[in-house]
Amino acid sequence: MAAATIVSPSALVVAALDEAIRAHFDIVVRSPNLVGINLPVTDADVILYDMQSSQAEVASLLQFGAIHEQFLQRVAVMTHEDTVLADLIPLVGAVGAILPSSSTAQEIAMTVRVMRTGLVILPADILALCKVVGPDASAPDLIAEFGLTHRETEVLTFLTEGQSNKMIARELGINDTTVRVYVRSILQKLGLQNRTQAALFFSGKNKAAGRRR
Repeated sequence: MAAATIVSPSALVVAALDEAIRAHFDIVVRSPNLVGINLPVTDADVILYDMQSSQAEVASLLQFGAIHEQFLQRVAVMTHEDTVLADLIPLVGAVGAILPSSSTAQEIAMTVRVMRTGLVILPADILALCKVVGPDASAPDLIAEFGLTHRETEVLTFLTEGQSNKMIARELGINDTTVRVYVRSILQKLGLQNRTQAALFFSGKNKAAGRRR
């Protein structure tokens, strides 16, 4: 059974999002905050998060996601007109979608459908801010310095591109469980807490490698 949770303090926002997505879910519920979300989430579930103040809430989302596995991949962040896009960069590669405040009901509905297939939805403005450098630049450094295997480096590359565990599994011809094992190993070897930190770390390594060339 597919469930959608709308996290928002605004009754108007909840009503609008409910109308946009209800046809695609068996259950649509409202939660005023992260703590009220029914966990664990499944691959069929989606959380629509109405972000009020980006910096503080980005940190809260990442902390919550570090505790609850696969939670962030099921989150679609709904931004506001005054949202500073640069504040959302830590969420790239972690959440399932980031949607601008101008999104129509049809676009929101399409996004939740696409998210349930394992794909990630990001606005072009966010991608332009990230400017991630080519994926292979720092692979030798990672293998030598941190003891990552070639397969772990491949998985880390896909994490940096914002791909979900399902997408990585399809790319590498392995199952989701194996991908999760690789991700845990990568985080342990790099001394990081979540896949977002790993993606940002790898991006930084690539940029440093690019400057050296």
